[in-house]
Amino acid sequence: MKFSLIPSSLRTIAEKVERNERISDRDALTLYEANDLNALGILASVVRERKNGNIATYILNRYINYSNICVLSLPVLRIRGQEARSACFRTFD
Repeated sequence: MKFSLIPSSLRTIAEKVERNERISDRDALTLYEANDLNALGILASVVRERKNGNIATYILNRYINYSNICVLSLPVLRIRGQEARSACFRTFD
C-alpha cells in the first residue's frame, strides 16, 4: 500500500489494515468522518483484494413486469395518435 497517499490522520488505521488487524470502533468512526475519498478507496481496495483477489464482479438484474399492460408504451401511442388496445394488452397464453 502506498502510505504516501494516506493522510497522517488515517495512517495508523492504514497500518492496521496492512497488517490484517481488526480496526476498533473508534477507527471505524474516524473512517466514517474522513473526507479523503481517495484514501478510503485505497484502504477498501486492499481489503477487497485480500478477500476476493483482483476480480471485479457485477450483478445483472432483470425486472419482470407482472402486469399484462405495457404502461411505458401508452404515452408514446397517445402522442402518435394511435390506439393503444392491440399494442398494450397481452394475454397470459
